[in-house]
Amino acid sequence: MKYLNRITLCILTLSFNLLVISEISEYKIEYLIFKYVDNSTDEIFRDELNVPSDNIIIFNTLDNDEFPYSNFSNISEFFQKILSDENDSDLNKPNIFLREDNNIIALIKFKSKIEKKKNIELIDHNSWLQTIPNYEKSKFIEIKNDNGYRLYLKLYKKRFFHMDIKTYIEEKSNDKKNKKLFIDEERRFFENEIHFFDHPNFGVIISISEVDHL
Repeated sequence: MKYLNRITLCILTLSFNLLVISEISEYKIEYLIFKYVDNSTDEIFRDELNVPSDNIIIFNTLDNDEFPYSNFSNISEFFQKILSDENDSDLNKPNIFLREDNNIIALIKFKSKIEKKKNIELIDHNSWLQTIPNYEKSKFIEIKNDNGYRLYLKLYKKRFFHMDIKTYIEEKSNDKKNKKLFIDEERRFFENEIHFFDHPNFGVIISISEVDHL
């Protein structure tokens, strides 16, 4: 019986993966964040950024701990509970929102050009795979890093695709207190596009492209 359950589990897991591929589109998200060296401006900015406080998925690049949303890791556990004789009221459905992928492809030329510029410093770059849900189910992905910046990005569907980006870097002001220089913007986007978000002191480049599983 256990052998049969294992075979059934493998079939169900494979079927679920095929369902994910065929019915739920995944998108590869890539980003670069950089700052302008020795840049100063007299422009006055708003003092505060409204940082999201709920519906957040933390993409932590500070350490190498296992990423909880990676690789559909709870699929086997999910189906094992279904096949077991135990009644489990706390049955967690497999998470298919976000998966790790740290391979920059669409932005590789931008990355190379930035690294060659003397007046621009590349702060960080990364990528991941995710689905894009409707607005009600969408979440902010928070990028945490020790390079003095935070990036919050939410992608969602209404009539069209939309992105909401909130990001900041910290710099010391004349009174030796850290100040947050930030970008806060929401815009519509289409598949396979590259978007540039500019600030006099820094910038962010984001690529969004649909993943071809064939």
